[in-house]
Amino acid sequence: MPGVGRLGFYDGRVGRLDLIKTLYETGSLNDRRPTGYAFGLYVTTYRGLRVVEHGGDLGGYRAWLKRFPDRHLIVACLCNLRDIPQGDLARQVADVFLGPVQ
Repeated sequence: MPGVGRLGFYDGRVGRLDLIKTLYETGSLNDRRPTGYAFGLYVTTYRGLRVVEHGGDLGGYRAWLKRFPDRHLIVACLCNLRDIPQGDLARQVADVFLGPVQ
């Protein structure tokens, strides 16, 4: 369904923009160092772009979701072998769509 991701993540028609903003607020340790972790998501930067991502594995299956909100790009990597570096593969796919480093 084209455009469905845009509805929830970008204009608030599905979900509220204030809730979506809260999902990206990272925590900090007692000494105020940022954790980069926000409500089950890692919020970082890659190639100067904001990234919201998370991965995991269970029973030999691995997955990684990497989202570039400012580019409206989402990469999902699903693997059925335990020894596949799913985060690295998701980054490599993102590089294809992001184009050369500026």
